[in-house]
Amino acid sequence: MDPTIWIGKEGASEALMKQVENQLKSRELVKLKIQRAALSEAGTTDLAERVVASTGSTLVEVMGHTFTVYKRKEVQKVAKSTVVPFKPRFKW
Repeated sequence: MDPTIWIGKEGASEALMKQVENQLKSRELVKLKIQRAALSEAGTTDLAERVVASTGSTLVEVMGHTFTVYKRKEVQKVAKSTVVPFKPRFKW
């Protein structure tokens, strides 16, 4: 699986957290790669823990400058449709 989000020099910004949340809504696994400019402020594990705490996801793996988070998709309940019995208008 290739990274879908790259973390730049802004680090763990609010825009990043929104992007991660949006991707977690459409898929359960999101892989993030940290660029070298972002590593000056914090390590990979520190950034991963911030993302996990902010999004309510689970940290799956940290490998080098890359980490993966998981959040189970919310299943939308489908409303049961009410079936109206057929009543003919005319008597035969």
